[in-house]
Amino acid sequence: MLRSWYRKTSVRPSSRSVRPSVFDDAPATVNFWMVDFKSSAPENSANDVLATGTLAATGTHCLVYLDASGSALIASDAEKIAAWFDAIRPTLATACWDGVNAHQEYPEGNIDGQPRVILFLTPQINQGVTGGAVTLGYFHPRDKNPALAHSAGTEVIYLWDQWMKTNPDDFKGVLAHEFQHMMYHNQKGARGVDWLNEGLSVWAQQVAGYGFIQKMSTPVSQVALYLNGPNTASLNHWPEEGGLESYGLSYLFIQYLYERCGGYAAIRSLEYDNGQTGFTDLATSLLNNAVPATTGVEGFFNEFALAMYCDEIGLSASLPGFSAEAHRFRELSLRGWVSEVNGLKHLSYAESPVNAAALTIPGFAADVVEYDGNTSNGGDVEITVIAPPEVPNYKLWLIYYKP
Repeated sequence: MLRSWYRKTSVRPSSRSVRPSVFDDAPATVNFWMVDFKSSAPENSANDVLATGTLAATGTHCLVYLDASGSALIASDAEKIAAWFDAIRPTLATACWDGVNAHQEYPEGNIDGQPRVILFLTPQINQGVTGGAVTLGYFHPRDKNPALAHSAGTEVIYLWDQWMKTNPDDFKGVLAHEFQHMMYHNQKGARGVDWLNEGLSVWAQQVAGYGFIQKMSTPVSQVALYLNGPNTASLNHWPEEGGLESYGLSYLFIQYLYERCGGYAAIRSLEYDNGQTGFTDLATSLLNNAVPATTGVEGFFNEFALAMYCDEIGLSASLPGFSAEAHRFRELSLRGWVSEVNGLKHLSYAESPVNAAALTIPGFAADVVEYDGNTSNGGDVEITVIAPPEVPNYKLWLIYYKP
């Protein structure tokens, strides 16, 4: 599994001094406290590990440090990374800016008067980690608060050095992903929510040129895993250890918001702290701008779910109940574009009768049951739906069409 990592600040204030801020005359070496992902509680700063970085490259918008204990990278690699970040940062500083004048120059914040973001490249992110999960990079909000234990006291993005060698284009996407997290934290603050934040970061990869539309491996795998098994992922309940499917769902929702609710103006609203959070934020500042008009949060989610299934299946605009504007994506294709992605799907049945199937899904989630008429002798299909009385507000669609 490939993932990034982001956690809201939840560590205790420190009674110890933190290292001085990095000023314009950047030091040759800097110590960083890193999250220990192999520990049972990586969120606990007591489990942090200390690493030392050596300055290897200086960019217009960044300082690149390599792990002094050993890295897969050399100085020329660091120079490339600095150039990549310097190209990505201006794009996202515009695309993901919240519109507040005070944030325009440094939407990511600038807590120490040193205007460059530190990029720390290290193998230690995944050192000793067992299993299939590897962390490609992370931003830790505590680094922007010098009063917190193990804070770096400046803006830092931690990156797995090996990924730069293994998949450099996807690595550039990670730079964009984590930089958006930094911007969102600075602009949205405590009113931010993970399920929008992560979707915005995957969307930021795309805007930077290294996302789903560009067929980068990580976002494609995230979207594919969700679309091929949507019944376990809830839009607004981000799991403690977010799986790839959660990233895929959140990204698709952000893209759908972008297409329906005003493009970059919608992104600006999501980044802006208007005093609201989550679905209340969407209802207050975005959904009134939906084209075509929608009917609140639940209605908009229903249209989003239909779009994930109906996109590119060739439904006629005259089909009753189908909206050619609302029930599809306009700027990407969920069918016939990459082999792993073929629209929203889960269970498929042919001629043999199914006496009963129990479908359990969380709130703000979707599921699909398909009957494949191509492998049957035709005829009627009888469907009986029994929903427990304690399950309110579920929506069922029957879509009957011939490909």
